[in-house]
Amino acid sequence: MFKKTTLTLLLATGLAVTTVAAADDWRRTADESTKIDQLVRAMPNTADLMLHVGERYNNLYWAARQEQWDFAAYQAKELRGVLNRNKVTRPGRAADIDQFLELAWPEIEEATASRDWDRFEAAFGSMRSACLACHATTGYDFIGLPLVPPRPANPALHLD
Repeated sequence: MFKKTTLTLLLATGLAVTTVAAADDWRRTADESTKIDQLVRAMPNTADLMLHVGERYNNLYWAARQEQWDFAAYQAKELRGVLNRNKVTRPGRAADIDQFLELAWPEIEEATASRDWDRFEAAFGSMRSACLACHATTGYDFIGLPLVPPRPANPALHLD
């Protein structure tokens, strides 16, 4: 009897909590304007997205260094994708990102496609300089980048 009563109580309490949570869920109950405001507030800011950029930057370097050119091309594509997402979530940064992509990106893509380490290393250095220039012009010059990124975070690059 105790087990059945306890189970009934737990289920009833859980159901009540779920019902209250669903009633307070702005995604279901709020008006369109509130939903839009909430979604805009939930969008990642530049700092959030730059964490992803940093990881891709790091993995891009190490994939090329290890001559895993397909993986390097994938990292470059994903890095560009994060930057383009940042243009959507923070439109005030779009001009800076476009300028960066215009200046630094073709060289990185071409160097990665060439599968030539020396060419890639030079392009990566140019990209790093463009990153630092963008940081400086946007007031974030205190955010530096290592000349040689630390060991990659992605397990696909830890094959030793």
